[in-house]
Formats: sequence, C-alpha cells, structure tokens
Amino acid sequence: MVNTSQQVGGSVGTSLLSTIFASAVASYTVGHLHTASLANAAAVHGYTTAFWWGVRIFALGFILAIVILPGPAKPRVATVKAALARHAIGNCHHADAADGAPASAWR
Repeated sequence: MVNTSQQVGGSVGTSLLSTIFASAVASYTVGHLHTASLANAAAVHGYTTAFWWGVRIFALGFILAIVILPGPAKPRVATVKAALARHAIGNCHHADAADGAPASAWR
C-alpha cells in the first residue's frame, strides 16, 4: 500500500507541477509578447512558479504530518506485577529487575 501510494503520489505530483509550469509559461508569454529572449524568461517564470507551488504543497504535507501522526511513545517500565505475569505465561525475560526498577535491556 505504501509503495503504491508513493508511485501514484509521485506521478500525480509531477503532472500537477508540469501543468502549473505550462500554465505559468503561457500566461507569461501572453503578457510579455514584445520582450527580448521571451522563451528563456517565460521558462524561468514557469519554473519559479512551479517551484513555489511545490514548496507550498510540501509545507502543507509537513503540517498535516505533524498534526496527524502521533508523538513519541512513552517508555514502559517493568514492574514486579508485569514480570510475574510474564513468568506465569512462560514469557520470562531474565533482564527484568525483580524490585520493579526499569530493566537495562528493556525493548
């Protein structure tokens, strides 16, 4: 699913930015018909416009990622009760401290 989303997002993003570039070039060309080196100036204007739209899209995605994704997980502390429960079901880790202190090798 992640791979497919990346592939579709990449192709849609490329086509969107290419469309923005072409639109910016066309609008610049219409507005500056009697300018020397029109093709170069229009291309620079198109690239600049598409770049800034890309920056805005990236910033929006970054803000959404910060808002939507969860923060860092809180560390779990090994307690005597949890160690005894794991021992009772046969999942005993000998690195757990018996006094309830966090284990040094806790994963």
